[in-house]
Amino acid sequence: MIRCAALLLCAGLTALGQTTRGRIVGIVSDTSGAIVPSASVVARNAGTSARLTAVTSASGTFAFADLPIGRYEISVEVPGFKKYLQGPFDLLVDQTVRIDVARPDTSLTL
Repeated sequence: MIRCAALLLCAGLTALGQTTRGRIVGIVSDTSGAIVPSASVVARNAGTSARLTAVTSASGTFAFADLPIGRYEISVEVPGFKKYLQGPFDLLVDQTVRIDVARPDTSLTL
């Protein structure tokens, strides 16, 4: 009886540690492979239209941690470059989606 109670307790604690969230990470670079710091990256939940914004680091990386699961679009804007858009794609439970953006367009045509 005590073993059964201990097993149920352990199973319950394991269930509490599970997550219903996901992550989107990546790096932004230009066509030559050079990193692009300070780019504006937006993750938009297609189901709720909720938007989260991040700025790429000095090493060109960005991360959206602890996102609710759902369908997302990622957009990247950098002055002098065309806007980049990817998605929608599904973010699943405890999944990390990696989106590496290699800028296909070097500059805007004005």
